[in-house]
Amino acid sequence: SGLSLSAPTPNVDDKENKPSLEVLQQVFSTFGEIRCCDIPSLDPFRISQITLGAAASPVQDTTFDAYIQYSEYIGFVKAMDACRNMKLMLIDDTNAAYTAN
Repeated sequence: SGLSLSAPTPNVDDKENKPSLEVLQQVFSTFGEIRCCDIPSLDPFRISQITLGAAASPVQDTTFDAYIQYSEYIGFVKAMDACRNMKLMLIDDTNAAYTAN
């Protein structure tokens, strides 16, 4: 969770500033077959539920939560071992780097 999105830039399609299930699956499928992958911020129903409580806590557009369920436990173990003490990083076209905890 807390994965970073690229910083919004002028003249960039809004789709580029949103997380991608396809990219997430592509990255994490190297550890094993993925059964289910979810990014709650992409679900319009959940967003409408979040905005109802927006007065209590503002929604951040720079990070997002992602959930990955592997078909077999060994995929989870491989992903956790590979990501231990590491950060996910996105380097955009301008060589700006964005990391996730």
